[in-house]
Amino acid sequence: DGILRETGINAICETTEGDIVVGSQSGLYVCRHNSHTATALPGAEALKDLKIMALARDAEGDIWISTVKGIWQYRSREERLISHYGSNGIVEDEFCSGVFFDNTSGTIFFGTNSTVTYFNPNDIGAETAVGKVFLTRFATPAKVYSPFADSFSLPWDDNSFTVQFSLLDYKN
Repeated sequence: DGILRETGINAICETTEGDIVVGSQSGLYVCRHNSHTATALPGAEALKDLKIMALARDAEGDIWISTVKGIWQYRSREERLISHYGSNGIVEDEFCSGVFFDNTSGTIFFGTNSTVTYFNPNDIGAETAVGKVFLTRFATPAKVYSPFADSFSLPWDDNSFTVQFSLLDYKN
């Protein structure tokens, strides 16, 4: 199909439905086995400008994607992406093209230039809700305002201010 002609394919993976997911230098595509057409993968718009390096499918049918900016999980049933970066415990965010392995116990391995990131998708917890964020400080150089006020009104010449927020959730 013409959509894949100039994309520089780096990875392919079969879905549980028998379609082929194609990872390229310009995003993620799906080749439907019943229609022989290639289209952008629904729900994967965030990967449009990311270079896909490797693809692996887990036992639940989700596609795990290593890119030049982290690992992404494509939840096939929901047609949506979940990103996993260094803040999620990944040592390095830039992965190598085609360097992956998945073993019989379900562990997925993605390689970088200097390390291997591995995980079992069954051990990745469900997304947790973020607690409520509170305004804890609002100040200008001349005055500190109560963070509990419903609104703030500043004179036109008081055009510099600082804002502090806190997540007052003490879990983990």
